[in-house]
Amino acid sequence: MARIEDGELYLEIKGATEDQLRSGVAAARRSFEEAGVDMAAAFAATARVDEAYQAELAWEQGITAEPAEVSGADLDLSDAADAAWAAAVHAAGYDPREHVVVGQLGLVEP
Repeated sequence: MARIEDGELYLEIKGATEDQLRSGVAAARRSFEEAGVDMAAAFAATARVDEAYQAELAWEQGITAEPAEVSGADLDLSDAADAAWAAAVHAAGYDPREHVVVGQLGLVEP
């Protein structure tokens, strides 16, 4: 899996070139900046939304008690992270409607 880091963000896209990844990570950063969203907050919210989704699936199967609702703020932040991923994929030259894009956008571990 090809990967690039800009010091704070990383982008991985299977089969992408370094130039594609460079364009993608720059587009993701711009997406966050234009939305006025803190990247760390967006990725943390995405993790909470994912956990809540898994908890809801378990509840629907009768495994756990009904989960707490996800906050609107978390949904908005998660949407911003999704938009940054979409911007990165598009800038890297991929169209998710035509290709299965395997990869990930995230924060570089300190």
